[in-house]
Amino acid sequence: MAELQLQYVLEPRDAGEKRRRLSSLPKSPTDAYHGVLERMTPADLRFARRILGWVLYAQRILKMSELREALAIEIGVASFNPQDMTTAEEIILTCGGFIDHNEGSNLVTFSHETVRPFLEEYELISLPSQSELCRTCLTYLQLPEFENPTAESPRPHDQSRLDKRKEEFKFSDYAAQYWGTHAVQSKRDIQLVEAAILETFCSEGRRDAIAQLESYYYSKGKSLLHIFIENRLSSTFPLPLSGDEAFQGRHASFSQFD
Repeated sequence: MAELQLQYVLEPRDAGEKRRRLSSLPKSPTDAYHGVLERMTPADLRFARRILGWVLYAQRILKMSELREALAIEIGVASFNPQDMTTAEEIILTCGGFIDHNEGSNLVTFSHETVRPFLEEYELISLPSQSELCRTCLTYLQLPEFENPTAESPRPHDQSRLDKRKEEFKFSDYAAQYWGTHAVQSKRDIQLVEAAILETFCSEGRRDAIAQLESYYYSKGKSLLHIFIENRLSSTFPLPLSGDEAFQGRHASFSQFD
């Protein structure tokens, strides 16, 4: 709270405005958070809400390197340019007093225990939905680099190839582990989520590559039906037909959503 009050006072360059703000300090964290959001430009507010949505809904605490890559992904565009990534400094600056970045652990967390309840009460409808986060993960997993697994057998030198892939694509571990969790919790744009799942897992090579990202000692040759059941999607989405030809026919029916 004290940090937000200090930020509120020091934000303007005009000395007179600084004095005026001293007499109207926010009296509660809720007032302070509202004030921070109201003073943002529309572009900064949109970006801040994307950041806060990831920190709020992430299934585990994200590293800054993971968050930067997630924010650089445009849903439905399976390409990744490192030059599109926002710096850690810009992310922290955009989000004011809402988040902290521990440079030692590289983890991004809310700056205070009052941030989460504030977002859940006042900002939930403005934040990215679970379906948007799911489709971001799936778009990331559609990158050409994940068309096939890195190796055919679990040998020591093959493990290093997988480690190299995960190091180069830092969001890959989270995307592979938790896209299904976000899918299960999706309440909006269900047809778009289903279409993205079908698009992502249409090839056996990519299914194997994603399974390998989840666990090095993965089971090869998983079917799409297996993936739906394994990720508990049957209660949210209709189960896909078994067999490649049946799958291709079902996938074609969702081409309007691509």
